[in-house]
Amino acid sequence: MFKVLFKVSCEEDVEHVRGIIMARHVPNGDTIIVSNETVPADIVINVPKVKKRAALIFDHSGSVHRLGFPDDIEYDELPSKNDGMKEANSFREQEKREKKPKECTSCHYMKPAGVYACPKCGFKPLAGEDVEVDTTRNIKKLSKTEKVYTHQEKQSFYSQLKYYQNVRAVEGKPISDGWVGHTFKEKFGVFPYGLHNTPQEITPEVSNFIKHKRIRFVKGQQKAKEQFARIKGQLKNSTAQQGALL
Repeated sequence: MFKVLFKVSCEEDVEHVRGIIMARHVPNGDTIIVSNETVPADIVINVPKVKKRAALIFDHSGSVHRLGFPDDIEYDELPSKNDGMKEANSFREQEKREKKPKECTSCHYMKPAGVYACPKCGFKPLAGEDVEVDTTRNIKKLSKTEKVYTHQEKQSFYSQLKYYQNVRAVEGKPISDGWVGHTFKEKFGVFPYGLHNTPQEITPEVSNFIKHKRIRFVKGQQKAKEQFARIKGQLKNSTAQQGALL
């Protein structure tokens, strides 16, 4: 077995280095000595001066943006009270939002959480540039460009409408080709020209589209009846008032 000497440059670093070495050393019979003096040993390892308790952290993965500074990461309890033996509730548990450091838009220095003016360059962001953003929900930005459907997607949708038309005919509640064409136009903005009539089994997506169309139709009829009844009542009251004047 060997006697290993970790020689430090000053006495103040002895305890600090000893704590690090002993925390990582696995006892295997070697004798570990930490000293600022020259001691007879089989192996001598010179340790640089570590009196200055500082370190440089190079974050190449963007962890600081997502998790915060290393010395700020501390948990006193588990994120969830579920021990894994119970089924999760249908509603997502509300996560405690932690304030994280923000990057200065002027010098790209990572400002600590809650700091408005940049400690390095003094830059103060404009209103709205340094607000907290909820990143827990997976929300995608809607594109301003209209989606372009392929010929195959249009044919599939039309074939499913023909399938639905056949089903309604078997049930004794037929729908016209005009209904199929206008339903197709509601989806794609054009009538189904150049498509074959081969039916295709309907999918939940097309079934829901038809269901919502029928719901809109029923609500539209109810709204029209209510509007007609309101106008009829107004005309009746107007006629009664005119008769009273005569």
